[in-house]
Amino acid sequence: MRKLFLLLSLTQFIVSCSNDSSEENEDDNNQGGKYFVIGSKYGRNAANNFSWLAAVWVDGVPTVLPNAGMVSVANAIAFYNNDTYIAGTETLENGSNILKLWKNNASENLTDGTHRVEATDIAVNQGNVYIV
Repeated sequence: MRKLFLLLSLTQFIVSCSNDSSEENEDDNNQGGKYFVIGSKYGRNAANNFSWLAAVWVDGVPTVLPNAGMVSVANAIAFYNNDTYIAGTETLENGSNILKLWKNNASENLTDGTHRVEATDIAVNQGNVYIV
């Protein structure tokens, strides 16, 4: 049992100390070393009322994403071919939710609001967008 624990500890140490420079260079080339944060920012919605609105922060600077609802939230972000994809939800005045996709900050409704939806993750592979 001690040997197994020692082996696992040593493996974890080696993995945590390894440096995959190709991965770092790929990230730097794709986004120029920028830091991205997504969520919601308090501001005025489409009806000019104060509400929580989906937003993306790039290097600490917030940008509210386009929305037509009362409340919106950005839940996941992915990058592909210098494009930024953000998945989230928007709540309308009648309480229904719409699944949203923002590509380079331009919005697209993916559902019609007849069912409860929530985006939790996003991935882009060979131009195909997958939202969980």
